[in-house]
Amino acid sequence: MPCIGSADGLTFYVYADDHNPPHLHAYCGDDSVLISLASGKVIAGTMKVAKLEQAQRWLADNRRVAQAAWNRLNP
Repeated sequence: MPCIGSADGLTFYVYADDHNPPHLHAYCGDDSVLISLASGKVIAGTMKVAKLEQAQRWLADNRRVAQAAWNRLNP
């Protein structure tokens, strides 16, 4: 379960053999969400709005990194 990035108290993971649709896991303290790589929308979980917006911005800026990690870990 490699960490693919972190920013402002958020950490981002992509897990091997995970379910579709392609997504990343974002964590901040006790909060966690699954965010679609394609749309940036929340698939599951909850997080404070400000942190969620930061997570979505991180994904927008790092979509290639996240997609490459997904493709490598979920062939």
